[in-house]
Amino acid sequence: MNVQRSIDPEIDIQVLEIGDASEAMLRGYRAGFEKTFMRAPQNLVWTEFEDLVQPERVLVVATEDGAIAAGLYYDRVTDEDGPVANLQGLYSNARRPGCARRSIRSALAYEMHACGHAVGALATIRIRADDSVNPAVSKVLASLGFHPSARLVVPLSPNARHRHLIPTANRSDENGAVFEVLQMRLSPKNVQRLVFGG
Repeated sequence: MNVQRSIDPEIDIQVLEIGDASEAMLRGYRAGFEKTFMRAPQNLVWTEFEDLVQPERVLVVATEDGAIAAGLYYDRVTDEDGPVANLQGLYSNARRPGCARRSIRSALAYEMHACGHAVGALATIRIRADDSVNPAVSKVLASLGFHPSARLVVPLSPNARHRHLIPTANRSDENGAVFEVLQMRLSPKNVQRLVFGG
């Protein structure tokens, strides 16, 4: 089992291959994500719990006062920058500031250690129906050096499992409902600076 932990008196952040995560940890992450989604569905792109465990996926959970308070996961992908950590499912219900930022930094440090070299990073932010984005998440990503790179659509599969999401979709037409997202990017060089400083 490959697990990295960052512990201080207030926040415990664990980064691990998702196949090594316990059922309790997966459900704890998922419960926090669902709570955040239900409070502000226009800010997040839904992922079914059954789809969470995938090969090459890594889970990050931050525990505050013994309970999971924040988290994200990422997929290992390759694009024109080479290996990239595609960050998804970020949320934070932590009372203490900086938890989301530290979770992202921990994820990228873990991936650099796992690869043995610098990697790039992608993150997606949900675009709201009024064309704005979640200011808290965009501020966190910008403070870490991420910059906007593309606007994408995420189709909702037309099955009963996704029917409840259609009211929160950006648009629906004869081709179905979609979420719109803003993709933000961090180059390998800037990931290295973020992780090691300088």
